[in-house]
Amino acid sequence: MGSSGLRKILLSGNIPAPSTKGMQNSANKVNEKIEIQNVADMADIRTELKTINKMRGHPESHIDVEGDGCYNNPLYSGIGKTPFQPATQSCYVVVENMTDKKLVINLVTKNKLCSHGKDHSNENINKKNCKCTQNLQMVESIGNEQRSASESLSKLYSEGFEVRHITTDPDSSAYRAAEQLASNYNSKVTPEHLIDTRHFSDNHRKQIKKNEILTSLMPARTKKQREDLIGRFALDLSQRCHAEYKSALKHCDGNFQTFKRKLSHTVDAIILCYQSKHCICKRNSFVCKGIEDPWINKSIYLPKTFKLNLTLKQQSELRKCINYRLGPKELERTKLGTNTQKSECVNRIIRRSLPRSNTFSKNFQGRANSAVSSANHGPGESVMALCLSVGAPVTAGSKVHTHLQQEQKFMRTTNNIKN
Repeated sequence: MGSSGLRKILLSGNIPAPSTKGMQNSANKVNEKIEIQNVADMADIRTELKTINKMRGHPESHIDVEGDGCYNNPLYSGIGKTPFQPATQSCYVVVENMTDKKLVINLVTKNKLCSHGKDHSNENINKKNCKCTQNLQMVESIGNEQRSASESLSKLYSEGFEVRHITTDPDSSAYRAAEQLASNYNSKVTPEHLIDTRHFSDNHRKQIKKNEILTSLMPARTKKQREDLIGRFALDLSQRCHAEYKSALKHCDGNFQTFKRKLSHTVDAIILCYQSKHCICKRNSFVCKGIEDPWINKSIYLPKTFKLNLTLKQQSELRKCINYRLGPKELERTKLGTNTQKSECVNRIIRRSLPRSNTFSKNFQGRANSAVSSANHGPGESVMALCLSVGAPVTAGSKVHTHLQQEQKFMRTTNNIKN
């Protein structure tokens, strides 16, 4: 919400509202203080991670992270319409993957907009004679996640951290930044790139659905029916592979070699299972119990009578699709079962403070840091900490303090129910 929106709400409630200019001036004054407060808070979190490592008996410098970026406009929305990427502002968050809280430990913001409407395309962006928050020229690529990740992770390496695992989306190049920084800082630990399991399963579904050979094998009479059935089969098979993966991960209890060996036999069980041959399901499948309780009976996408009649060549094609998710190399890249769900959650909170319907060129960084603070500590504690940092502390025991505590308690209860 901007100043004009807040004024309308106050005036609609018959409450005198401050002037738009006065509210904007106040926002400009607290913007930098909010950023300073959140940056210091994230530094404290990073220091605490070293303490946690020490208490666990691990090297203090080792850290596992996940990262993801968000934009004020989708990058693909301008294809064929503009030579530039349509996004003008971006945020890249790095989240620690070592505790259950999964707190944000660094934030990088990129902004192409000058709040004074000036063109800085021919200037050095770091030496411009303007006090705007623009830190990226219009001609530069805002979707370069490797650059944003490099800027964020360099902060960790400069403080003595060494990244062990970095989890990103399958199409992200952020892991290259970790590899390059590890080399530049002579790190003893080589970062290992892990893929987000949720995005990977979704890509698996799309890959199955686009397979023309499997489409032609669907037991349906017309082309339209086969296309409909392959869509449902893609959903079922991707869900089946993910269920096998999760059950095997739990069953093997961290023994990756056993985990990989058992799932290699599971691939054979899945192929036979879809042909209604359950001879090895009890022994090699983690989710199909054989003819007494087959997987197909639990499927919400396929009829119980679904059956594939495959030749050896056709079985080979199905095996390729399954190995896209359960192959040895793919299992190596998802061996810890990590994802970027917390990063995406933080990005949604950022979009609440920076909605796509409005563009805040002056207070972009302050709003982004305020959202990260809220994601790390909850709405109640975050508001009280930020108010204290700008010199307007919430009085203890006041109605405002009580309501903020209630808001914090409600948020914690909601999160516990979801978990």
